[in-house]
Amino acid sequence: MKRANPLPRRTNPFFQWASVIAAIVLLAGCKKQSAEQPTTAPEATAKETAPSAPVQRPLTPAAKAAHMRDHFTKAAVVNQAILSGNLAAAKQAATWLVEHKDPAPPQTWNVEPLRLAARRVAEASNLTTAGAALGELAATCGSCHVAMKTNIKFADELLVSGGTDIKERMRRHVWATKRFWEGLVIPSDEKWAGAAHLLHEKALRELPNVKDQAKLKAAQQAAQSVHDLGKAALSTKDLAMRAQLYGQLAATCAGCHKLIRPPKAELATIR
Repeated sequence: MKRANPLPRRTNPFFQWASVIAAIVLLAGCKKQSAEQPTTAPEATAKETAPSAPVQRPLTPAAKAAHMRDHFTKAAVVNQAILSGNLAAAKQAATWLVEHKDPAPPQTWNVEPLRLAARRVAEASNLTTAGAALGELAATCGSCHVAMKTNIKFADELLVSGGTDIKERMRRHVWATKRFWEGLVIPSDEKWAGAAHLLHEKALRELPNVKDQAKLKAAQQAAQSVHDLGKAALSTKDLAMRAQLYGQLAATCAGCHKLIRPPKAELATIR
């Protein structure tokens, strides 16, 4: 005898509504999570792909030597131009030192004092101001060489024998100014002392080529000032004071040279 099919079980209405509500809540949560993902994922990607800062590599020995050679060459041009009384040429070379873009120097290099001194030369309105800035420029080089423990060497130059001839006396003065410059740039007490002893010799009085009496008197006063500065240099030990003295000497030489001869033409066209 066949058994009758059981009656279908009736589901409680409460459980039906609960299932519907749960499904709606789960669906809303999934949509919310999907909407939030685009805002967070790009940020993470951006952080991962952001370019890193360039690595500052130290200069090679060859690049460092070339860099220092460029600075020294232009500083030497400034020095020679001022000594010759050519302010325009000195300002031109000093401007290069101010505007030159240095290849990322090591952290221990501080080129700002050099640029500041060079800017004072470039902005100088007269040789006295330019001479004072020139002394600062040379001492700045020397201070940096000491800080960097850099051994600077210059080729030895024979001293012209003493004499009364104006050309020989001028060559000796030129020799002394070179040693003063080296004494500041290296820096070197030995170079400085050698220059000081030479300029301390008897002051130049005879200037046979100067016929104008007013110019002759001014030139003789300048020569006496050079002698006095040489004497003062013998007892000057501080680098900053030496820089100040050399600035005075350079301006004095320049003033005298402008009295007795024009500036050298070749210095007017410096590249």
